[in-house]
Amino acid sequence: MPDVLTDTEAKHILGGQANLWTEYPQDGRQAEYLALPRLAALAEAVWTPKDRRGWPDFAARIKALMARYEAAGLNYARSAFQVNIEASAGPGGGNRAAVALGTEIPGLEIRYATNGRDPGQGSKKYVGPVVLKKSAELRAAAFEAGRRLSPGVSTERFLVHAASGRKPVLASPFSPKYPAGGEAALTDGLLGSRNHADGRWLGFEGADFDAVIDLGTGRTVRKFEVRCLQNINAWIFLPSSVEYAVSMDGRDFETVATVVNDISPQLADIVVKEFSAGIAPRRARFVRVRARSLGAVPDWHFGKGGKAWLFADEVVVE
Repeated sequence: MPDVLTDTEAKHILGGQANLWTEYPQDGRQAEYLALPRLAALAEAVWTPKDRRGWPDFAARIKALMARYEAAGLNYARSAFQVNIEASAGPGGGNRAAVALGTEIPGLEIRYATNGRDPGQGSKKYVGPVVLKKSAELRAAAFEAGRRLSPGVSTERFLVHAASGRKPVLASPFSPKYPAGGEAALTDGLLGSRNHADGRWLGFEGADFDAVIDLGTGRTVRKFEVRCLQNINAWIFLPSSVEYAVSMDGRDFETVATVVNDISPQLADIVVKEFSAGIAPRRARFVRVRARSLGAVPDWHFGKGGKAWLFADEVVVE
């Protein structure tokens, strides 16, 4: 019931509904898959008294309901058993990535592997954030009584480097429309996809991406990289250039590399570009990355004059 309604107004609400437009499913089996267990969630929402309604209680009962679906030969979605892999705010720190695993239904047994193989009953059991000390591909699935419940194995590749787990300081704020995981998303080891709305890209509207990362101590650095996205239909453009600078005290920076964009801003394809630069080994504690935004949408674009978006992802320091 919408909170804006008074008790008197709420009495006029007779019920709820959820439509499944069947011009899209190819057959009845696919329609079943799209409706179940969503239909059970709808029933829970409209039939259960508000003071007794809650996700933990519903999630505890949904497994039994799915067993009934199976016994009846229904084609139901098991996506609630799929393991979600995310960067964790847990014990990561410098030169490490921390990984959190979970499912929509709490309390399931999750097993994971980092050896390139799919997890099985004998794989490591997830009990808390997984700390990776080197780059790895992590695979995970949910199990019960030795049987895999997840419809597929979740897979995610994590990069671990000198800036991993170090929270960047931004010269200008990112847009709340595309916050990713905040500044920490720039060094969490997770890479954004070609989908600008996947929750892993930090968006800057009409402004440069300018970040300083404290590596914690002076160390030898050899390579820098930042990933940026272009999707001109969404007003997202690659930066004109990316500059890398280093410092020992965090005040006086020396520019050590500049990478100029070589991809046309008029390219209609969605592009993820790695702005990489290798340098002669040198000592540094602080690294500054500045990606130069176009600022305004070019005149040839249908959105000319508007603010151009700049999307940045993982900043890698090696």
